[in-house]
Amino acid sequence: MNRAVIFDGDGTLWRPIGQDKNSRPDNIYRGDRVEKDSHTDLALVDGVSEMLAGLHSRGYKVFVVSAHPVPGNEGLKELESKIITLGISGLIDSFFCSDGGNRDGKTEVIRSVIDEFELDPSRTYMIGDSYYYDYEAGVNAGVNSYFIKNDYCKQPSPLPDNVRLVDDVTDLVVG
Repeated sequence: MNRAVIFDGDGTLWRPIGQDKNSRPDNIYRGDRVEKDSHTDLALVDGVSEMLAGLHSRGYKVFVVSAHPVPGNEGLKELESKIITLGISGLIDSFFCSDGGNRDGKTEVIRSVIDEFELDPSRTYMIGDSYYYDYEAGVNAGVNSYFIKNDYCKQPSPLPDNVRLVDDVTDLVVG
């Protein structure tokens, strides 16, 4: 079975230009739509390209799963625009969107990715900046899950002791 790392996009791999890890990454969204050409106002988190290349060189498949407020195909096209504009399309094996209004949607997508790509859940990792949409989605899908510490997302206080935390996406160490 294959091994993989599944990433969230907004706030995890990229952020709006000039914003740090404690700034809300979703200011490009206006309700259920995305600001026109917002993907041109994003920048990769420092070290992301190198990290993704390193994962590939170690035999990992790399996926992006986004809980997107834009419905269906439009959300997938917007996600693809971000990946292409940021210059990481050659480092991403595939990408998927779930309905941003459905907290369980990302869990369902992760399970589908595991099945479709014949991934070993014990050797699959999910990392994201949202406790409920990313971290819990990974846990509920049965993969190793990591939460990027930040000040903007809703999260339990205090965090449970067993939550795997990283300060930045590039701090992720996988076996």
